[in-house]
Amino acid sequence: MTDFHLVIKNKPANIDLVNDRFTAFAHGKGVPKNVVGTICMAFDELLTNIISYAYQDDEQHDIVIQLYLKQNSIVIIVADDGLPFNPFQADTPDTQLSIEERDIGGLGIHLIRKTMDSVSYQRKAGQNIVTLTKNFEKNSS
Repeated sequence: MTDFHLVIKNKPANIDLVNDRFTAFAHGKGVPKNVVGTICMAFDELLTNIISYAYQDDEQHDIVIQLYLKQNSIVIIVADDGLPFNPFQADTPDTQLSIEERDIGGLGIHLIRKTMDSVSYQRKAGQNIVTLTKNFEKNSS
């Protein structure tokens, strides 16, 4: 059973809706604030990429967000019907280079990789499915 389920259209304004609804849900379940912030950042980055790059038309598409709250972890599944793309196959950006020397893009996905305990991608039934897991201690903040 899904603890949190939300379907949004591929519009940038819906990212705030996701973060607002998730934050209210997480606070009601006692998820530490720092974990809520980390997951909201991941939603910002992942959903921005999907909305900006996954679709080749101007049609509305559904993006499905499911979340499972376990004892000491949150599992997030984001599914979209955009172009096949595994964001985790991209090269890790060289953060030692100056801003001027770096290639554009990739930093948001790098942040997701660094802040989540596990990340995965699969293409299934015409859908991109990204799964993120964040572990935490209930009494931490």
